[in-house]
Amino acid sequence: MSIADAGGPKVPGQVQPTSFAFILLVGFLGCIVFSWTPITTTWLTGAYNDTDDAMRMVQVRDWMAGQGWYDLRALRLDPPAGVLMHWSRVVDVPVAGLIRLFGLMADQETAERLARIVFPLSLQALLLLGAGLSGRLLAVPMGGMLAIFLVIASGMSLGQFVPGRIDHHAPQIVLLSFMTWACLCGLDPQRAPMAGLAGVFAALSLAIAIENLPFIMALMIVYPIAWAAQGASLRAALAWLGLGFAASLTLFYALFQSPAL
Repeated sequence: MSIADAGGPKVPGQVQPTSFAFILLVGFLGCIVFSWTPITTTWLTGAYNDTDDAMRMVQVRDWMAGQGWYDLRALRLDPPAGVLMHWSRVVDVPVAGLIRLFGLMADQETAERLARIVFPLSLQALLLLGAGLSGRLLAVPMGGMLAIFLVIASGMSLGQFVPGRIDHHAPQIVLLSFMTWACLCGLDPQRAPMAGLAGVFAALSLAIAIENLPFIMALMIVYPIAWAAQGASLRAALAWLGLGFAASLTLFYALFQSPAL
């Protein structure tokens, strides 16, 4: 079945949306089971298994305590001037938001521990969703189920998505997953605006760090190749991709890059 057919009328034997939601739920429950040990460790001890996660929390704390939005210096490193970190506020925002939310019901330390559990678990759920959506496009009806199973079998819940981690690698992987899905959708001439959404995901990823750049280039180059091969039917998608990427890159640059730099 082609990508264009994936969104068409339902046929006997095709996985229905409720079935896909059930598969997602079962997959996510499996992730929680696999992640149970780090969940309990983070909750009971608050220990950091990686210095990047500890440094991220220092940055979030400093920002929540009044450090400027564009001021990414780690002031406790090389005092008094501090060290300018290469991280952006993109990942700080959801982490700080969760801490504020849980802080309405718990003390600061407990709120931070809860945020460090919920944040990576939420990203696990989003990763399963992104992979499942791409799988459904490529191989309806079983593609979504297979993609979700392969993500879980890859051990992702024991790596960058392990509870306790708040570094930027997991968000980058999630954004790449959704960019892949949006790129696949955009190849359908009837869903050309989805290519613009792929450009938004790419720009947001680059606002975090450039480590996804090779993968972004690999996905984006599909569009000019497809346009060269198919002509007018891909022209709109190529335009949407360029517009979405250029506009979002400009916006995110202004939002997350210091004017002084």
